[in-house]
Amino acid sequence: MYLKRKISKSSWDVMLMFFVFFTALITPRDTLGLKKISLLIAIIYYFPEIVKGYKKNVKLFLISILFPFFLYLISVIHIEKIFEPLTFVYFWAYIPLLFPVLHRNIDIKKIFLYVIDIMTWIIFFSALLDMTGIIKISQNQLLQWMNMNGEAQISCSPYAIGYYVLFLKASPVLLYGLMVSLERKKYIKSLIQFLAVVFTGTRANIYLAILMAAFYFIYMEENKVAKIIMFAVSVTLCVVYGRNIINKIATINWAKSEGDNIRMQNIISIFNAMKEDPINFFIGMGFASKYYSLGRKAYIADSELSYLEMIREIGLVFGSIMLIFLIYPIKSLYKKYKIECIFWMCYLMEGVLEPFIFTSTGYIVIMYILCFVIKEVKYENFVCYNSFRRIY
Repeated sequence: MYLKRKISKSSWDVMLMFFVFFTALITPRDTLGLKKISLLIAIIYYFPEIVKGYKKNVKLFLISILFPFFLYLISVIHIEKIFEPLTFVYFWAYIPLLFPVLHRNIDIKKIFLYVIDIMTWIIFFSALLDMTGIIKISQNQLLQWMNMNGEAQISCSPYAIGYYVLFLKASPVLLYGLMVSLERKKYIKSLIQFLAVVFTGTRANIYLAILMAAFYFIYMEENKVAKIIMFAVSVTLCVVYGRNIINKIATINWAKSEGDNIRMQNIISIFNAMKEDPINFFIGMGFASKYYSLGRKAYIADSELSYLEMIREIGLVFGSIMLIFLIYPIKSLYKKYKIECIFWMCYLMEGVLEPFIFTSTGYIVIMYILCFVIKEVKYENFVCYNSFRRIY
């Protein structure tokens, strides 16, 4: 009877955490409201363990509970609204889920990779079905639903590197799946995942995927034969298709020039908005505050410039604290978890010109990364390290 209860409890943990990851990554816009429901259920269910975890980790309590709450209060005072700033703050609720993950030895890495695989197969098979004429992109009900509800950007374009633009909102996490597959020597799956990244049509995703793969084979691959083969293939592709690749990149940059121009105009707009009151540089304009975008020709509350938007909203003082919080894991990860370290650095780099950091996707990735950090630091009296170690 005890064994059955234990298995049942473990299965419930896996299903609940999978539901949390799935809704946060597959439907980040939360069209159906499932993302908030799953997060609320998880917080309520694991509340005793969350409280216990925070009692033993005061620093994390200060940065993930009091810090966002303080920023929320400042935002309420700034914009004189109560509910709008909450949409920019509730993402922090993903972070305390690391306590039940560690305490219950939930295999969060396996869950994360399952969700990444689902995203990979959606993108890859959708492109494959279109290529073969079985189901055209315009007739793909799943993709069209995601596109209509803002969960993805779907199109076909000769200006895209892989012709397709099957951009799911959380597609940057595909980079992690690619690195794990390379580490596990699953080269066919790695190729499929690389193609899925190409089919997203996002320059940052594609360039970082190439950079990460090159870094892996140069510095981390121990098999000399694999290194030689990859080097030979790379040289061959550059010699045979080098001119075409350069021309393609130039064409893509031209096609994306309007978007780049909007980003540049938004940078100017953010600085113009902050200069209206010097105090904005110190404590920010507040979450959900709006400013006039020269690029969009309208008042907006956020843009693709993750870090600049962060500074605009919470100022240089609090923004510096947030940046330290984001950069801190790198040192701990580099010692033992190089794959996670490379992915996290690339993810942070991509946030310079993309809105991937301060979203549900970003915060669930932060929670995931912090699990590895805590495992490495081995906080005393927090979790039994030996029992947690066997997960990985």
